[in-house]
Amino acid sequence: MRVYEGFRAVPSRSIRALVLATLAASLVAGAFTFPRALEPGRSDRDGIALAAALGGGDWLPGSAQVEVRSLSGRGLALRAVAPGLLLVTRGLPVDPGECYTALVRARAQTPGVSIALYDESIRQLLAEAAVPRTARPEVNELQFDPSGRARVTFAIIGNEAPSRASIAWLRLVRRQC
Repeated sequence: MRVYEGFRAVPSRSIRALVLATLAASLVAGAFTFPRALEPGRSDRDGIALAAALGGGDWLPGSAQVEVRSLSGRGLALRAVAPGLLLVTRGLPVDPGECYTALVRARAQTPGVSIALYDESIRQLLAEAAVPRTARPEVNELQFDPSGRARVTFAIIGNEAPSRASIAWLRLVRRQC
């Protein structure tokens, strides 16, 4: 077996130009498509629908003290011993100049449970409504204006302790202002 010392494989000038052109085209295409990479398709027209399920990345416990369990394809059950956030969503994209209605199929099993919409960092409350105590989940409606924000965060809040609630789904639908 012969070993060639000092031999270096150098691609031809045309191959290097082709590789560089391909990389440049990929970078340009990625730069134009990246802003939409994490957004649901057609959310600007059709709204957003989130099924309440664990493991999808859409829903997060509001704190470490909140117990969240799956209701076998019917949503999530929430229980907390202290007042505070029970469940929050990831940041949801909205059109800053439009108005929306949040439709939430939820049920409060204890008094003091409410649904709320915040800015993405969960610092400023945009809208809040109480969830009535019912035997079965019902659709609750919450109208809001994102006030120039491109993303909002939905939350279920337990205002009293202990808190128990369940949620099946959330939909954000555009409406006339």
